[in-house]
Amino acid sequence: MDEAISFIEKSGAKVVLMKEIPRAKYDYLNCFYTRFKNRIFHQEKDIDNCNFDINETNKGINNTLWVAEMFQKIQIKYPSVVIINPADLLCHGGKCLGNIKGVPTYRDDGHLTDYASYQLGVKYAKEIGDPFQ
Repeated sequence: MDEAISFIEKSGAKVVLMKEIPRAKYDYLNCFYTRFKNRIFHQEKDIDNCNFDINETNKGINNTLWVAEMFQKIQIKYPSVVIINPADLLCHGGKCLGNIKGVPTYRDDGHLTDYASYQLGVKYAKEIGDPFQ
């Protein structure tokens, strides 16, 4: 990793690293399927039920000692490296978003939908700024 970061910085490009996304519950999409099967549409309380507790499925994610140490060492050695933690955008108060505007956040328990990726990118740019500038 050290060689790659050094090479990229020497080329004049900005280095941006992204931590792992929080994992959704295994049966996460059932929340959405059930709403459609039961013809329950656009009821905010039902949509919010698709949110999940980060501690249910993410024991150790981004907190594994060697991973945390690696990111810390990188940040110290290369202060210009931008490190993005998707959990900062997806989760608040221990609850992670199961949907954005009624659209599922995840396509399975470990991958974001294209829509969610786009929306989180927009949110990041508005709240934190363009990491490439």
